[in-house]
Amino acid sequence: MNGNPAQYLPRISNRGLEKIALENGLVFEKNGAFHSYLEFDQIVGYDNGIATRWIRSELTSGKTMHGHPVNLRNVTKVFG
Repeated sequence: MNGNPAQYLPRISNRGLEKIALENGLVFEKNGAFHSYLEFDQIVGYDNGIATRWIRSELTSGKTMHGHPVNLRNVTKVFG
């Protein structure tokens, strides 16, 4: 990829996946924001050069949604 720490594949609808993750993923609250992790059935992007099927989605202030691909190593850091 182009050196960005995390980026979706060009054909991926990131907003669609982030919404699905918030609705169906492993959700927890942190500092007033909701964070959700979800694994998809295909590679959705890269995190630090590692292809991944996982994303982290975040909802802040009850209305602002954003997220990014996250590799399994970073997911396991969150859930130990």
